[in-house]
Formats: sequence, structure tokens, C-alpha cells
Amino acid sequence: MKNMLITIAAVVLVGCATKRQSVSAPEAKSIEPVAETAKPEPPIATAPDISIFYAAMDGNIEAVKQHITIGTDVNVKDSDGHTPLDYAIIDEHSETADLLRKHGGKSGAEDSIHIAARLGYHEAVKKNLAAGTDVNAKDGRDRTALHWAVSFGHNEIAELLITKGADVNAKARILGTPLDWATRLKHPETADLLRKHGGKTAEELKAEGK
Repeated sequence: MKNMLITIAAVVLVGCATKRQSVSAPEAKSIEPVAETAKPEPPIATAPDISIFYAAMDGNIEAVKQHITIGTDVNVKDSDGHTPLDYAIIDEHSETADLLRKHGGKSGAEDSIHIAARLGYHEAVKKNLAAGTDVNAKDGRDRTALHWAVSFGHNEIAELLITKGADVNAKARILGTPLDWATRLKHPETADLLRKHGGKTAEELKAEGK
């Protein structure tokens, strides 16, 4: 699923590109032939020119293999804690995910309740909570684990988080409350679950002066 790019603003892509610049040609009589061997060869893009995150996201298994060959850390994390394996899983590139696992790739879910909730990893969510993670901890855009759980319709995880004290009306910078997310992303059952526990939209909270 490609809408993961809401959570990877800080991922760095080291690009390699060339531009041809045009100049005004001199008069025909002043043009001299250029030897074929003098023409520069265009650069060839290699794996280091493609972030391992983007390679995993696109299922570019050859680029991922090259990264592994040159020693790129397969468990490097972006600013939100996602690993290349998380990107491969989110965008359903099973072959790429298997390759990363074979070379020691792990999910950031073990260390991030937000990622665990997003990926639907129930056990990882419980482990994070058992380790003392704040159920209402916010990421860089004020999103809680509950926001991520409801955005993908992970109702069991949403129920667990609410049971553990998740704020059903926490406001993220984008879209607003978990109910806003569930509604806009078309998860009616999840929206009903949130309503059952007192969930409201940002507009409703605003009308109440909250």
C-alpha cells in the first residue's frame, strides 16, 4: 500500500541524475568534428544511489541485493522507526521481505508501538505495552498507536489499546481524531467501535470547546 509515504518524510534518497545543457551552436563553418571517444559515458545508477527504503518499498529486489552485498545495514531505521522490512511488508513485496529476513532483517515493531499497531502485530503491541510504553505516546505528527490501528482497521488492536487507556479523542496534526481517520479511510466497524467508547470527530470536539 503506497500511502505509507504519510509517515517517511525524513527518509533520504541519494539521487544520481544527469542533465544535458543546450548551448547556442556556432556558425557551421566553425564547427569541428569531435572524436567519438571524447564523448562522456552516461553514469550508471547503482544500488547506493537508491535508498534501501525505496528499494524495499518498490520491491526492487536486485537493488536490495546490491545493498546487502555492499554491507548496507538491513535494519537501518527512518525517522519514524520503520526498517526496510517494514516497507516491504506494507507494500506487500513478499519476496523482498523474505530476502531481508534471510539476511537478518527485522521489523521496527518490536521497538515501536506505532509501527506494531500499523502493521497489525498484536503480540508486538502487547510486548511494547508490557515493557512500559505509554499507550498515548505520540509520533512526530502527534499520531498515537490508536490512530495507526484504526487507520488500517485493526479492531482487535484498537480494542486492546482502548482497554489499556488509549485516548479515543487524541488529535493528530493530520485528519484529527482516530474517529476522523476511521471515517475518512472507510472503516465503519472501527468507527462504531470508537463511538462505543466515546470517540468523536475533531469538529465535534471543537463545537464542545475542546
